[in-house]
Amino acid sequence: MFQIQNADYNNLNSLDTFVNKTTSNYYKMDVVENLEDNKANYIFWHCMDFYESKELDNYIRKLIGVTPKKKTSKK
Repeated sequence: MFQIQNADYNNLNSLDTFVNKTTSNYYKMDVVENLEDNKANYIFWHCMDFYESKELDNYIRKLIGVTPKKKTSKK
């Protein structure tokens, strides 16, 4: 989450462009899993899937210059 008082507005614009580009066709997408209600609108479901995606996480990390921590094996 960005702190608005410290946000780089170029980064926010880049994030906005990325999200719009990635999600702009969600209203056209079919249901990819067998969900309960065949009459439901699944745009929100697709948005939440994107929100929790590695794709978005990696983009934000790259945008703000944070590299993910390497996983260490437990012995």
